[in-house]
Amino acid sequence: MLIIVYSFDTSADSRKFWLLWNGTDIALVRIGKPSGGTPSAAQIAQAIVAGFQSRCSYSAQISTNFDLDTHTGHEAKHLSEQTKFWEMINVFCETLQNSQWKSSGQSLLDLTTIMVISEFSRTPALNRAGGKDHNPLTNSVLLLGAGFKPGLTIGKSRVTKRLSGSSQHAALKFDFESGNSIEKGVDVSMQKSTVITPAHVAKTLCEIFSVPSGYLDSDFEMSRTAPQVLSKLLKY
Repeated sequence: MLIIVYSFDTSADSRKFWLLWNGTDIALVRIGKPSGGTPSAAQIAQAIVAGFQSRCSYSAQISTNFDLDTHTGHEAKHLSEQTKFWEMINVFCETLQNSQWKSSGQSLLDLTTIMVISEFSRTPALNRAGGKDHNPLTNSVLLLGAGFKPGLTIGKSRVTKRLSGSSQHAALKFDFESGNSIEKGVDVSMQKSTVITPAHVAKTLCEIFSVPSGYLDSDFEMSRTAPQVLSKLLKY
């Protein structure tokens, strides 16, 4: 089973999730402000558990909208918004951990892969407004749950200091054949290398789980797969 969690930087008031069955959305719940009486993270988690346990769904996709677009006042609010987001992830994990899969003696967390992604990171240095701007040069993906070796990091990045202007935090290029980052001075053809992105990982996982085309956003659907990445992370 597969859960994909998207964290976007917009401050819009809605979140949403889908359950997927045979390529068709069977449930879509929009989550608004807490005062609106809409479902909590725990209720979403229970809905996902019900979908999995009833076998009517094998995948869930959750889009979240916390106020992470901190172009101003980064230090005042970014940590608190990140905390809210990861507390929500914790609720999902605890709910899956406390939900048994039939009479197998295994929890749903033992059988579920969770992927947490965002569309970009933020710049390493504060701007003049005390904020951090969009940084498309590097990003991260968190994979947890069934089948993964814990504590591994795939890929590398560097912070480049500048004599004038802001520093840059950028990912190193990635060799898709070997599954390794390309250090300076290593000669690898451009056909074999690129900067690996969350889209590559998402597309690869969806292919492994036989998730139908069209489930991901269009930019993700167009990405290439990166099987060498997951071969390093998988236990088996």
